[in-house]
This record gives sequence, structure tokens and C-alpha cells, in this order.
Amino acid sequence: MEKLFGRIEGGKMVLNDCGRVMDGELKNLAASRADIEIDSCCIMPDHVHIIVHIKQWPRRGDAFERRPLRPKGPQPGSLGAIIAKIKSTVSRRINEQRATPGRPIWHRNYFEQIIRGRSHLEAVRSYIRNNPRNAW
Repeated sequence: MEKLFGRIEGGKMVLNDCGRVMDGELKNLAASRADIEIDSCCIMPDHVHIIVHIKQWPRRGDAFERRPLRPKGPQPGSLGAIIAKIKSTVSRRINEQRATPGRPIWHRNYFEQIIRGRSHLEAVRSYIRNNPRNAW
């Protein structure tokens, strides 16, 4: 619950160095992965809201399921794998920046919801967009 990414001033989020790391990773992820799209996002002082559109879901029978020993961790290409990648990269970069190798940055899990339909999508986008204004 540390306010790691910055502060809210006048209803707007002001990113600090750690917040800029998070912002850079979200931009890099969106630019480097053709299979996903970052629809909306908002970095808050102590958490992040992201709408991720996965354009192509992993299918049954892909290489992941054909391996004789199932690897640990989320299925490649899944939301869990995307979130794990974000958390891992941001943690490593922030810890390098602060000279605190291995220090935990994130809670263990994340909250997810499947957005079903245009009205639900618009409601979540509005919530994300207005979150800094409505916080604290």
C-alpha cells in the first residue's frame, strides 16, 4: 500500500520516477505485442488500473499443453502471463533504480474482471479515467 508511483494533485496523477517506470513498461508492452492492446490505463499512487484486450487467446493443443511436464506459472499469452510480465519487469527496474534488489513491489495476486458488452466497457473506462479525481 506504499504510494510508490507518485501523488495526486488537483485530481490529476503526478508520476514520480517509479511511476514513470510503470508508464514506460505499459507503453513498451503495448508497442511490442501485436496480440494485445492496452485499451485504457491509469497509474495511481499505490496501484494500477488496466484494460487489456487480448486479440488472440491461447488455444487448446498449443505447445504449452503438449509439453510432457507442465511448467509452473500462467499459460503463455494469458492475462496472468501478461500481468506477471508487467509486475516482473517493473519490479526489476524499480529495484535497480532504488538499489533494492529483490524487494517486493506488488501484492501476490491481482483483481480481474471480464468486460462483457459495450455499456460495461464504457463504465469501466469512465471509472479508470475518473479514478484520480475521485481518490482521496
